[in-house]
Amino acid sequence: MKDELLRLADLCEKATAQDWELNATIASGLGWVKYDNPTHAGGLIDMWASPEGVSKRWHLPNYTGSIDAAMTLVEPTWHCGMGRDGNLHNPTRSWAWVRYQFEGAWCETENVWVLGEPALALCAAALRARAFLGDAKCPKISHKS
Repeated sequence: MKDELLRLADLCEKATAQDWELNATIASGLGWVKYDNPTHAGGLIDMWASPEGVSKRWHLPNYTGSIDAAMTLVEPTWHCGMGRDGNLHNPTRSWAWVRYQFEGAWCETENVWVLGEPALALCAAALRARAFLGDAKCPKISHKS
């Protein structure tokens, strides 16, 4: 699972704009399941079931284009930050980090930089944090909370 999450984070870092295929790849990596749903007209439409099997929808969360959707990758007890570089040379360069507690210490992803929207950076940082969650080698930034 760790390698898959890091692969997904790499894909987010390489993306430069909202990407529905990448949203589907992230969702599949997190356990969303795609299935065909019959329509009233006799055809089939793609539907997605959440990992918990509770939510069934036509559209996946827009992780790569919406900060709200990207925030669903950040656990409620984690901290995060994000922003834009905003200089004339890189007007769409964005960054994000995610911090979480592990064994009494805070672990934090390094700043993730992307040439795109802050949602992409947040996706990458959150997926990196998920990859290292529970790993004693997480990047610790302080000793005790």
